[in-house]
Amino acid sequence: IYDDFFRVGGSKGYVMFGDDVIPSSSGGAFTAAGRIVNSAPNIYGNYGFDQANYGLFIDVTGGTKNYGICSNAALLAPAFINTKAKLLTFGSGNYTVDFSQHNIILMYYNNPNYGRVEVTLPAESSVASQFGLRNLPSDFAAVVTFRVRPGSKNIILKGIYNHNEGMQDYEMASGDSVMVLITKADGFRYQILNHSS
Repeated sequence: IYDDFFRVGGSKGYVMFGDDVIPSSSGGAFTAAGRIVNSAPNIYGNYGFDQANYGLFIDVTGGTKNYGICSNAALLAPAFINTKAKLLTFGSGNYTVDFSQHNIILMYYNNPNYGRVEVTLPAESSVASQFGLRNLPSDFAAVVTFRVRPGSKNIILKGIYNHNEGMQDYEMASGDSVMVLITKADGFRYQILNHSS
């Protein structure tokens, strides 16, 4: 263990932290303060599903909101895989949705007394609060996908900008989906990126 470097692990996996944990053979192309390696052989088993190795397993609970990682820089990876959606059922009362916790929203409405429901999306101040901010920065952006679940009555998302920069109330039927960009740069807005019906 040195003042500016330490390593824990063995031949199959190890963790390094220090001033720079990238070998000099890389030619100084990049540096890193931390490095995790897991190369344990793990391809045989009788669990009924594929064997998996993780470089880092994060378990965060107990907060009003929980985040696995926070970074002020871009995250670089071959893929980012969503495994959880927000199931949003509209009734007679108010609804809550937090874009900082879910970016896939599966919606459902089936009130026997009405043929459709109108939904007002969260205001700018609410979205800022969701992300732990007092105000959204001018370069804020998030992408959310809304889908109407099978068997639902029509759902109208109010106040969304379409491809021609016109604001509209966007009506969705059972099975429809829409990808929406939330931005602040040109004034806070919800903008349709793509849709299917």
